[in-house]
Amino acid sequence: MNLPWEPLLTVDRSELPELALYGVISVIDGSGRLLVSRGEQTAKLWTRSCLKPWQLLGHLHILKQHYPKLEDRHYALMLSSHSGQQIHLDALDEMLQIAGVDLNVLQNTPRYPSDLSLKYKLKSAGEKPTSRWGSCSGKHLGFVMAMNAVGQDSTRYLEPDQPHFERLKKTLAYLVNDDWQNIRQTTDGCRLPNYAFTAPELARLYAQLATDLKFESLPDAPADVKDVVANFSMLSRVMSAYPEYVGGENRLDTDLMRGKYSIDGVQLLAKEGADGLLTIGVRPCDLYSKGLGIVIKLSSGEDLYHIGLIALEVLDSLKLLKDSAKKENKLKHLKFTYHYELAEFARR
Repeated sequence: MNLPWEPLLTVDRSELPELALYGVISVIDGSGRLLVSRGEQTAKLWTRSCLKPWQLLGHLHILKQHYPKLEDRHYALMLSSHSGQQIHLDALDEMLQIAGVDLNVLQNTPRYPSDLSLKYKLKSAGEKPTSRWGSCSGKHLGFVMAMNAVGQDSTRYLEPDQPHFERLKKTLAYLVNDDWQNIRQTTDGCRLPNYAFTAPELARLYAQLATDLKFESLPDAPADVKDVVANFSMLSRVMSAYPEYVGGENRLDTDLMRGKYSIDGVQLLAKEGADGLLTIGVRPCDLYSKGLGIVIKLSSGEDLYHIGLIALEVLDSLKLLKDSAKKENKLKHLKFTYHYELAEFARR
């Protein structure tokens, strides 16, 4: 098998090489132009939790119609990989009450909270993992609620041949200009179907997310795709308004959306995915009037520290990184007496 990875970040200690991180980077502008690339751009990557905004989009029109008590923060939890903090659990309990169901309807993999302090506290107390604490619990409840609303058997919501997954694949295929029957499929860690796209295709989806794609710009779309895309702008609204529900405190995607690293006047939408995946949408701004989509994938898997450094370097190369973030990064490097050098981007 030919691996798609190329060097993204090297670490030297006292002029000797100590660490090298490999992966794929793709940056697409809103017109579909590839601005930055690293690694094999035609290789398929599993989208993992970076698919969650579109998983919600596939039945968002149903939820809006049948559950008027749902608030934007509830929808933010439905597309989240939440940390299991109290605000996340409270929102989930409110959603269960609105849905009129109890916790046993959730079939996501039982887990401890990803917030480490909570995880260690619960483990020390002898508590067992539960679906409630799992980072995908909000997403799973969204599927259950949508199926219940239209009279379908929601106990089968995980099955990949269900109508909501066919609708989702048709929408994704239309947005990346592919045949939905060609989309590769697997089972994610939370037991729901997951799909594979190239880094430029996934970046294109996030550029569309950041620009509030309107159906009027999608000629000849199927009717079921039209119903789905009609609510596209709601996704960026709830992510921007409730970044702490999308991730949690001290989470990279939440910090990116809160503007911790980007220059004034630039708004980011961000989503962490399992096994070293990060996606960012850049809202239209002075520098990029059509917005941007950014994908970073590490071959080594989960490594939030280094993927954060790479994300800041990518933002810096795009002139979107604020000066305080540059200074913070430099001081961090000096503190550990490391020299970080991002591999040269191949620009197109």
